[in-house]
Amino acid sequence: NERLDMIRNLFVLLTEMRIRSFLVTDLSNGNVFVENGKPVLIDCDSMQCCHYPGGGVTFPFGHPGVTPDFNYLKMRSNEHFNYSVAVMLWQLLLEWDNPYTQNGRDCQTCSSVDSAFPFTVSGMVDGITTREDKLERWQSLPKSLREAFCKTFNMEKSYSIGEWFELLQKSYENFEKQE
Repeated sequence: NERLDMIRNLFVLLTEMRIRSFLVTDLSNGNVFVENGKPVLIDCDSMQCCHYPGGGVTFPFGHPGVTPDFNYLKMRSNEHFNYSVAVMLWQLLLEWDNPYTQNGRDCQTCSSVDSAFPFTVSGMVDGITTREDKLERWQSLPKSLREAFCKTFNMEKSYSIGEWFELLQKSYENFEKQE
């Protein structure tokens, strides 16, 4: 699967950067350019290098702990990085920007600080609506991925790149067995 290969290559790139003490905490599909089948990161102004903090974070791509009043001199953590990876994976798999809603409606710019994650593993949170195509795409994801996204965006668990990739790989293997 081309998409899985691209995600694998992106995860390898991010892991290599992390090993070299670079931490990108503002990931989105707009920050990834694919050239000759290989991902290239662009617009990495929030990247933290070694022991030097990164710049600003655009919502909803940054961790809720990195709010607009977050001190730019503070170091970001692996949890911040893992959250950004989850948002980017959300965008790549579901093809829409923001996993959150505000006042029961879809929004493009709201963050988890002032909004809610509208999905449950089986559907939608009561009282929240979204476009039918979004709900269908959400429900088409394997249950293991829906569970991981719910835990991530409800701030219950932080998944590493390795954990996300393992979930993805198992999901695709199960999907291929069904065909």
